[in-house]
Amino acid sequence: MENKIIEARKVYEQMNKTNRILYFDRRIREYILEKTGKYPALVGSVAMEIDIPTSDIDYAIKVKKDEKLQIKKQIEKYMEYRGERPAKLESTRYLFRFIWGENIRVDLNVMDESDYEILLDGIEKAKRTMTYDDKALFVYNKLKLHEKSLQAYEEYKLALYRKFCPQLLWMQDMDICKLIQKEYSKKGIDLPQWLIEKLEKENIGEDRNEDTDCRE
Repeated sequence: MENKIIEARKVYEQMNKTNRILYFDRRIREYILEKTGKYPALVGSVAMEIDIPTSDIDYAIKVKKDEKLQIKKQIEKYMEYRGERPAKLESTRYLFRFIWGENIRVDLNVMDESDYEILLDGIEKAKRTMTYDDKALFVYNKLKLHEKSLQAYEEYKLALYRKFCPQLLWMQDMDICKLIQKEYSKKGIDLPQWLIEKLEKENIGEDRNEDTDCRE
């Protein structure tokens, strides 16, 4: 274990020296402010100092519920709309993406005020709680998993968000999606479009697996 920590420290230190993303942070924030009228917070792995070279840089802005659709229409003029994602059982966030420079992927989350505060509190808690070695090992493991299995990489990455932001939901959790579907059905509320698409995609995948089994 000690040898792994030593190796992880070396990798982490080298990555900190070569991290170009933070160099652009101020200019990206100014661009988002210009296009949305909202000053963004840096969130995600970069904010927690656990990003790797393939990581996106993530930002979030908070909006009032009654201005959410208006902001969405405004941002769509400048950024690619990636869809609606779950935030909590009763709320969602809009996800946008754009490319900064030649190859830096930037994701912008448009969130309800309360969800935004939960996310920022969780990130601050992670930054306070995780030691230098914790971050180094997390980054080291992310790099190894990214080389071997993207699914395992995604699960490992999301585990940290679940730990520090347990109140929020994450798109990859199919069990969570089914729970949301059940809660909406109980209340007689129409399913949001993101959930319909997620459930349809999952059903298509199951059908394909069944077809494959039959052929075998």
